[in-house]
Amino acid sequence: MPAKDLAQRLAELERDCLPHISMNGVVFGARTGRLEVLLMRWFGLDVWGLPAGYVRKDEDLEEAAARMVREQTHLEGVFLKQFRTFGRADRGEAAFGELLRARGLDVPAGHWAFGRVVSVGYVALVDAARARVVPDALADECRWWEVGARPRLAFDHDEMVERALAALRAGLDELPLGETLLPGEFTMPELQRLYETVLGRSLDRRNFQKRMLDLALVERLPEPRPSRISRPTYLYRWVGGR
Repeated sequence: MPAKDLAQRLAELERDCLPHISMNGVVFGARTGRLEVLLMRWFGLDVWGLPAGYVRKDEDLEEAAARMVREQTHLEGVFLKQFRTFGRADRGEAAFGELLRARGLDVPAGHWAFGRVVSVGYVALVDAARARVVPDALADECRWWEVGARPRLAFDHDEMVERALAALRAGLDELPLGETLLPGEFTMPELQRLYETVLGRSLDRRNFQKRMLDLALVERLPEPRPSRISRPTYLYRWVGGR
């Protein structure tokens, strides 16, 4: 990033955004049996971190988080939930300013973006195959990494990923998984594979089906899907406990 672009970006932050507060999005993508997380690499450096953004002076926090995820994935209406605020007294991004200075950029001393910043964490779950990810103005690269094979992340972003994943798994029965990540009609094995992807472990088939029906999360359709090589398979639709 040229020095003039950095200066312009910092001027825009001063003009448009609330100081000392940011958002970090832990965007998980479900894809064919594995769970991935969306990461950014900054300014040609070998430094990876989570998508981040600031709250504009004229928008609510939830609106800002939704905008951040939409700009990163080009997806509308994704599942998005606040899971934790990160605000230790020693939390800051001064090290990021030092990295930029090492590249010869003029980082103004005392700018709030490189001092103490409180970050509100949001977790999102999307269909990774449908997302169109692009780097933002502060990054050179943006791509998916398998959660367990991700590189070491900057700042406290590894902690954010672990806490977001724990929050996602703890509230799994309350998430609109089938509605968000499956077509309108799906089989029970397809739904089970989705849950197993998020949980990172196998589930018992009979117990899983019973739980989904007991919680009234799905509704079985009256007509099964015909098959020439096996027994007909019943289809389900997501009703979300209504």
